[in-house]
Amino acid sequence: MVDCAEAESYAIEAVFPAARIYYCDFHVDQLWEKQLTNFSEKRRKQMRLLLNEVRRAGSPELQQTLWTKFKELYSGASSVINYIQKNWFDKEGRLEKWALFHRA
Repeated sequence: MVDCAEAESYAIEAVFPAARIYYCDFHVDQLWEKQLTNFSEKRRKQMRLLLNEVRRAGSPELQQTLWTKFKELYSGASSVINYIQKNWFDKEGRLEKWALFHRA
């Protein structure tokens, strides 16, 4: 388990190609939390709860359902949505490192 530094992940993969690399949930949470700073505390709390569910979903289908719900509920938070979509869902090989259902 590593923090979310890509260079560290690449180095581990180069030396230990069969190793499974997971991102520390605490560090993922920190990076996502930074995206919420422009919102009121009440809104951040609501967003945080749903984002935690997205990260901790027990299956890809549930995760996608929760992510869609987040995007619909917080459509005005395009910077948050775009950041998470681009950096955590769309980036090749990254989902497997942070989504908890990949750890079972």
